[in-house]
Amino acid sequence: MRSSAPAFVQLKTGLLVNEGDCAAEFYYSLDDGTKNGIQLALDVDGKSPDYNVKLHANFDGIKTQNNPSSVDVGFLDDDKEWTPFIMAGDKGSYVGNNPPTDWMKQNLPFLGCRTLQQLSLPGSHNAGMSKIQFNTAFASPSNTQTQQLDILGQLNAGIRYFDIRPVISHGDYYTGHYSYIKDVDSNQGAVGQKMDSIIDNINKFTDKNSELVILYLSHTSNTDADYHAFNDDEWNSVLHDLTDGLKHRWTVKTDKVLTKLPLSDFIKNGPAVVIVVEDRDKAFLDKQGFTGKGFFPASAFPKYDNYANTNELDVMRDDQYKKFTQQLSKPDNPDQVFLLSWTMTLLDVDNLNLLDKITTRADYVNNRLAALTGDKGRVSPFLWDKQLPNIVLIDNVRDNRHLTALSVAFNRFTSTC
Repeated sequence: MRSSAPAFVQLKTGLLVNEGDCAAEFYYSLDDGTKNGIQLALDVDGKSPDYNVKLHANFDGIKTQNNPSSVDVGFLDDDKEWTPFIMAGDKGSYVGNNPPTDWMKQNLPFLGCRTLQQLSLPGSHNAGMSKIQFNTAFASPSNTQTQQLDILGQLNAGIRYFDIRPVISHGDYYTGHYSYIKDVDSNQGAVGQKMDSIIDNINKFTDKNSELVILYLSHTSNTDADYHAFNDDEWNSVLHDLTDGLKHRWTVKTDKVLTKLPLSDFIKNGPAVVIVVEDRDKAFLDKQGFTGKGFFPASAFPKYDNYANTNELDVMRDDQYKKFTQQLSKPDNPDQVFLLSWTMTLLDVDNLNLLDKITTRADYVNNRLAALTGDKGRVSPFLWDKQLPNIVLIDNVRDNRHLTALSVAFNRFTSTC
């Protein structure tokens, strides 16, 4: 049974008010034949203009994975944002806020039988752009930086699908974020995390965690040579770097579509890194010796991926909801996964405002991922249908793991293992 119970808390603030005197408590009993429950306790420290609001869930007779007695829920002090307290499972095993770092492995008994087409994975948009280097004249951190955590930080936050965009700059391989700008007749952007650094980040994570990590390589560009997409030699070079440096690649040879394979096939014996190469086909990977070394063509990982290209929250939500429901009823490819782009795009003059940041806009939309009220596409995308979006792609992944908690909880709720 699924249930939700929104609660609204209004703090009284002001120069003559001591916000530290404010507090609130809610108690929820579980309808599971026990006397177990959860107390949500809100406390305030300090007073205007410098006060902190804390919301904790204290467990009575139960625990969740990684949280034996209580969990810090966080608090978003805005009546249009949602602070999610999340819990799913049964008497023997609950998941919720602050899920374990190795959430796939710990939930394999519940999720292992489900294919990638039946799961929802947290994803990172333009995942390598946590730093800005070698930016062009009209590029700045505000319009180019999409993340603040590096790949290791995002992995620890629960992200399992990574939008990786390799570029060549100053004779080396980086990730990049570039666009052709018609008004100035030139490519504008910057490079981010170095590919070698990303390899090192992933190795540090998979050495300790038996998780599935999917790298989707696309949007290549040689910024040293008129920004052309990678040719065969340039692809060869970066894939050889990945072959030589990246450990725990999923080296199974298969002609099966990856989206139809259950999670247990990937990680039952340990961690697995899958690299999908968008711009080169199976024949290229076969010829260059990359088949069976963890590399797969995009045809092996079909996905629907069509972002809204808007700077308005409701336009984005309505656009993605419409595409999601259309693809459910009539998919472009029966083997595809649906990638939900929960992102906003800086348009036109937005790019000139140094205070209008991709990461700030990301926080604005991400804080609505858990919305419980609204019409159709205005509620949480995890409530749009019984079937979940397979990849929820966001900018500015945070270490609060809210997206991961939603993904794990709804995966468990819809689990049939």
